[in-house]
Amino acid sequence: MGYEFPAAYPPKCPFLGLDADEKVSIADCCDADGFCFGDGSDAWCCDGRFFCTNNGPLQAAEKGGIECPIDPAREVAKIANILGLIIMGMFFLLFVTFQMCS
Repeated sequence: MGYEFPAAYPPKCPFLGLDADEKVSIADCCDADGFCFGDGSDAWCCDGRFFCTNNGPLQAAEKGGIECPIDPAREVAKIANILGLIIMGMFFLLFVTFQMCS
């Protein structure tokens, strides 16, 4: 499966008997190093118990959790960001080419 880029935001905890008027519970970072973004490892907990990781199915199973669910909106946002960078790069190359030719 390969490395997944970490979420841009913490995952949502599964429904744990919250009342309908309560807000969605967001997972807390419980990684050993305290960092869940940018260091290539993460661990997320809900109500103090391990919930998920993006470090692969083996580590998730060893800790008694799951792989973090992938939000389709996050995947679309990642593609949009990559396309935006490509388009900006193309405009930069056009600008540099124009400057060199004039």
